[in-house]
Amino acid sequence: MKKILPVLLVLALAAGLANCATPNAEVTTESKSSATTTTVATTELTTPTSEPTPETTTEPESLPVVNQSTTTTTQVSVTQKPVETTTKPTTTRKITTTKPTTTTKKPTTTKKPTTTTKKPTTTKKPTTTTQSSMNADNALKLFNDATKNAVRSKAGYKKSRTTVLTNLDFGILGSIAIVKDAVNEFLGVGTTNYSVNKGSDSNYLRASTFGAGDVENVTWQQDGKGWKITLNVKEGNTRWSGGSDRAPIDNGPLCFGTDDNGDYDHKTARNIYTAINNAEDASTTGIGEKASNVKFVATIDAAGRLTSLAASFNMHVDIDSVKYSFATLKNKSGDGTVSILYSDFA
Repeated sequence: MKKILPVLLVLALAAGLANCATPNAEVTTESKSSATTTTVATTELTTPTSEPTPETTTEPESLPVVNQSTTTTTQVSVTQKPVETTTKPTTTRKITTTKPTTTTKKPTTTKKPTTTTKKPTTTKKPTTTTQSSMNADNALKLFNDATKNAVRSKAGYKKSRTTVLTNLDFGILGSIAIVKDAVNEFLGVGTTNYSVNKGSDSNYLRASTFGAGDVENVTWQQDGKGWKITLNVKEGNTRWSGGSDRAPIDNGPLCFGTDDNGDYDHKTARNIYTAINNAEDASTTGIGEKASNVKFVATIDAAGRLTSLAASFNMHVDIDSVKYSFATLKNKSGDGTVSILYSDFA
């Protein structure tokens, strides 16, 4: 009996522990094994007066069942909370910041270069010289610009100049060969031809700078798609030594200068004075010269380029005195005509 009492005490304690464990089993509602263990515990407590049998000594093995019920309660509803964290990746909506691709609208500023295509319409300027809009100022400008374009582009052309002596008031001395040759030389009597290659530098044609004060009359005529411009230039007088050595004709495209040069188309008083004094056994004290009936005729194509240019004038020369080694001439004069033609512009 003494051996049975400790066993009963152990069973009573086990039953009490089982009753304390049942609230946790209600929370879980998952394991049925805990409910069966409690019924066994209660039946054992109601039979303390029964005869002890050896088989009841094995019932302490039911104590581990209480441990199994407690372990199952700790493993409930822990795994559900991490599922909520999967909603946070919805922050990937920030990638919709790809809207800056709408900045591609800025390349629409490429419309500005299309406005530059309007600049080539400046080629319409030659059309301003229509028959209705042409006037003396426009015609004079067209003439000047055509010569400037020829000089600037180093155009090629052919040129011919002819000087004819129509009168020489030198008396008997004028028939002397040496005098006649000298006069022909310093007046440039005869015909001279030139050929200028395209791209070469020459002063046989100059850029005209005629102004309204240099011309008496300007006329124009439409020639196909181009123009024919005629200028009547005022006459001019030059005097050397002293005085003026430039006339209105010298503002045009003809070749001229201040020294002694046989290439000059218009020989001023200074040119003649220098030529006589440079001649052997000859000198002069003063020269007067006049260019009159000065006329220019230019044909200009639709692009404003010279196709031909003609010039003509009359010259008159007064010589105060010419001293030769064998004679002195005073108050002598001479007259002539000069014509120049530029052609075959390229």
